[in-house]
Amino acid sequence: MTRLYEQALEGSGITINQFSILSALTQRGPSTATELARYLGSDRTTMTRTLDRMMDSRLVDEVPASDGREHPVAVAPDGQEAMLRANKGWRKAEGTLTHALGRDRVALLWKLLNEVERASD
Repeated sequence: MTRLYEQALEGSGITINQFSILSALTQRGPSTATELARYLGSDRTTMTRTLDRMMDSRLVDEVPASDGREHPVAVAPDGQEAMLRANKGWRKAEGTLTHALGRDRVALLWKLLNEVERASD
């Protein structure tokens, strides 16, 4: 399944991990590495390194914080463009999965994957 989504993102210029982060930022708005790590089930150190690379690639920008200690990021214009490219492939992959398994089985698959994720917390 990972391979299906990796192939879907080819040509978009972003990885599955970056797609997840950009999606989370799009949904949640500016967030810190700690908030994103918690939301996406990652560790903060890995998230910080990933966000640093994404800033270097101009996918995200640091935004002003209410206190000087936090460093929230938001989707940058280049990140928005990458998401537009990636969304086309992502929707195609979801269509392929639905065609192969059927809508009910895909829903069950996502439900089971969410249960596994919650059990591992």
